[in-house]
Amino acid sequence: MIAKEQMSLIQKEKAEAIDELKEAQKAAEEANKKLGEALVAQKRAEESLKIEKFRTVELEQAGIEDAKKKGHEDFLSFLLSMRVEGI
Repeated sequence: MIAKEQMSLIQKEKAEAIDELKEAQKAAEEANKKLGEALVAQKRAEESLKIEKFRTVELEQAGIEDAKKKGHEDFLSFLLSMRVEGI
């Protein structure tokens, strides 16, 4: 009789351990899923940052080019005005 009770207790403990393992596996899978989602979000943020940096550089370069062009045009206007005035 004692052996049957021990066997029953062991089977119950085994079932509880299996349930705990299943819960732990489920929690690990959920954590892994969230980690994957976080990695995807990080990758998207990094790509957006690269695009913004590229756009910033393009805008800065365009501003420099516009300033050079404007300076060149101003200088040409100055030279023309000097010519017209006969200086």
